[in-house]
Amino acid sequence: MRIDLRFNGSIHSDLVELFDKVSFSNRESFNSMIDQVSRPLIDNIDWWVQNPASRNTYTSPLFHYYCAYKFLQEILNKKVEVREIILDSRELESIFKKVLQERKINNINILYNPGNTLKIKRLMKRLFYFQYFIIRRFIEGLIIRISDNLDKSDIQSKPITIIDTFLTIEYANNDRWYGSFWSNLDEDIRKEVFFVPTILDTPLRDISRLCNDAKKDGRNILFKDQYLEFNDFIFAYKHKERVRKLKIDQILIDNYDISELVREDIDNNRDIRTLIESLLTYRFIQKLKQSQINIRHAIDWFEGHSIDKLWNLGIKNFYPEVKRIGYESFRSFPYYLSTFPIKIEKDAGTIPDVFAAQGTKCVSCIREFLPEQEVIVIPAFKYEHVWQNEHEFINEKKQVLVAFPISLDATIRILESLITAYLGDTRLSDLGVEFILKPHPKNSIQDINQRVIMNMPKSFRFTEEKSFPKILKDSSLLVTEASSTCLEAMAYGISVIVIENISGLTYDPIPSNIDKNLYRKTRTEKSLTDSLIHFLSLNEDDIKHQRKLGLKLRRDYFEPVTKRGIFRFLDMEYNKE
Repeated sequence: MRIDLRFNGSIHSDLVELFDKVSFSNRESFNSMIDQVSRPLIDNIDWWVQNPASRNTYTSPLFHYYCAYKFLQEILNKKVEVREIILDSRELESIFKKVLQERKINNINILYNPGNTLKIKRLMKRLFYFQYFIIRRFIEGLIIRISDNLDKSDIQSKPITIIDTFLTIEYANNDRWYGSFWSNLDEDIRKEVFFVPTILDTPLRDISRLCNDAKKDGRNILFKDQYLEFNDFIFAYKHKERVRKLKIDQILIDNYDISELVREDIDNNRDIRTLIESLLTYRFIQKLKQSQINIRHAIDWFEGHSIDKLWNLGIKNFYPEVKRIGYESFRSFPYYLSTFPIKIEKDAGTIPDVFAAQGTKCVSCIREFLPEQEVIVIPAFKYEHVWQNEHEFINEKKQVLVAFPISLDATIRILESLITAYLGDTRLSDLGVEFILKPHPKNSIQDINQRVIMNMPKSFRFTEEKSFPKILKDSSLLVTEASSTCLEAMAYGISVIVIENISGLTYDPIPSNIDKNLYRKTRTEKSLTDSLIHFLSLNEDDIKHQRKLGLKLRRDYFEPVTKRGIFRFLDMEYNKE
């Protein structure tokens, strides 16, 4: 058997469940390893801005490599017949060879083969990426300073609340991150609330328009570049030199030193843009302090990335008296480790003082690895629609909404699985089913069409509708993988199918305590087809039962929007009139 253990590689289908089991059981030990390596570097911001400390498993392969090592030990213990293992990490290759040598196993070939694309990306990163993104970000900042007519005297005149958020052309005046929060604020409170955006995936030619469009709904926007100076960009650029001096202490796992694996992850950082933005965010908060801006309260859109760590560390260092709130819009993907706070992050001050969860059942998820973490329950601003709309019974129309995850590879896998299932069983066409395909905002329809190798049936069509609730209310069923849309759909009483990854880890979005009548997880073509037909064939009584289950889920995971909840989020005293 040949096993591909490259990051985002294709693990043999016979072993993928074992790999998943090994990975799940080693989440806590991986966190402990990160704690161990971070302790000597606890006060070093250049460490906290880097991949290993972020535990962002979408961009950092370190967790995958750690689990690959544990997986190797497991298959050797089980005496699985393996003839070759493919890797894309030199350091992991070295560790694997040591393991085989110590066990006196000489019939397994360890092949280092990262592929030409990854080799080129690594080379470009080392030669050009840092310089390119610094220059591009500096130009972006100049455009913002010219386009934005900020009145700094107005900000200096009062205590303010700053809120970490993001901006894209598609969501310039339609808040994808905080939903109805702004529209539910009283006018007098609005004057003190300022959104601090990070601009995502926007061409330079559109930056000026984005700045203007962002304020059309009346929000106060505080762009970092109105306070950043040239020396801040120099500071960010010199991270390249400073990070080389980071000393990674020896880290022993079963007597194998994996410190060079950590160093390799730093050297091959896949997200230079976020790294730079994180350092600039830290300096922005420092400049606010130097400008005597009075911050009363700080809210972080928390996913545990380096930008979150530097936002929270900046507030801690320059505004130590300010309470830091982390807004956790529900993300229960067990392998998305950055969203689960751990003790070293609390000790370092790189996570919020208090987490704000959108429902009572979300609290335990946040506390999984940090039981003592303070958590409050606040309104589910992003999902207020689940309380405003009632999903009606649909008799004739069989519409399946397919919400693609952020991973383009996963998107293609899901789409091709659905096409195969549809073409392989006439019962689906007989039902008159229509598949509505909604790409993740980071991926365009063109991106998907260029990658998919199968011809799409006429019953499959893409939608450009940005509002998920608008499409959801006309749907009978949701199909997805790593997406929080699962909970939204089930809150309406709409059933969900999760298509699991047949060659790697599944970023499972469904909490373990959800009633299993609301969803099915599929790994094979037959189970996918059977699940589609099962849910599309529910009668009216079945669907009414689903809606009752959805109402309970709604109460557990989606706190209604109330004045009391808004004041709790803003750390303000609520006086009921």
